[in-house]
Amino acid sequence: MYDVIIVGGGIVGASVGYHLSSAGASALLVDRRDPGRATDAGAGIVSPETSRHDSETWYEFAVEAASYYRSLTAELGESGVEETGYSQCGILVASRSEDDTAFSEGRKRIYARRAKSDHPPADRLYDVSPEEARDRFPALGDVPSAIYYEN
Repeated sequence: MYDVIIVGGGIVGASVGYHLSSAGASALLVDRRDPGRATDAGAGIVSPETSRHDSETWYEFAVEAASYYRSLTAELGESGVEETGYSQCGILVASRSEDDTAFSEGRKRIYARRAKSDHPPADRLYDVSPEEARDRFPALGDVPSAIYYEN
């Protein structure tokens, strides 16, 4: 018998389970492990700022969840967890071609969100030249344009 059953094993579900268990509740975390799910595909990448997701409600929630990562990992460290596997690195979003519609629409959405909320700050998310994109990730090859996010 469980006090709580949590559906979804992403950062939100996992942290809810952690906090409930820490408070003494008996919690069960259930995750469907769908093929292609974000946890497998992203390997822990949390970047709502560079997401193609259209919903502003989702975006605001995801920004809060992502910002929570830092305090959660600090709390885990204070409770004796020596290695969380968490680290921060930059994110490079590159176009595949001059007419990459998904990239250009995503870029517009990213910059429109920033104009509305000043998040992320202009000095942390910006366009980079094709040369700088390759310097940051040499295996990338030729790309016509890219965005870099120092998260």
